[in-house]
Amino acid sequence: MSSLILALFTAFMAALLGVAIVRRSQLNHIRERELRRGLIQRVEALPLPGLIQALGINLPRYFYGSPFKRLDECVKTCESCSAAQQCQSQLARPEVKLSEFSFCPIREHLGKHIN
Repeated sequence: MSSLILALFTAFMAALLGVAIVRRSQLNHIRERELRRGLIQRVEALPLPGLIQALGINLPRYFYGSPFKRLDECVKTCESCSAAQQCQSQLARPEVKLSEFSFCPIREHLGKHIN
């Protein structure tokens, strides 16, 4: 009888632990999604989305497929960049090439995402 109680208790604890792990994962996913949404709102004021699209990088895949920490670093770099005017001038050209963005501090990172 006591082994049955122990087995039931162990099964119950394992089930609780599984539920807790799944719930924590869901909460982390929701938190990361909210952080990404905030990041995308910050990005809208920057030349970064135009550069990403001009280089042929899939914008949604880039923002939702890249690690959040790296995206945040790139956005902070772009927000504090002193070459924003130069970037906008390059983006106004009919054809955009990454090689023309030698002044861009996140150029190497973006180059890794070009198809």
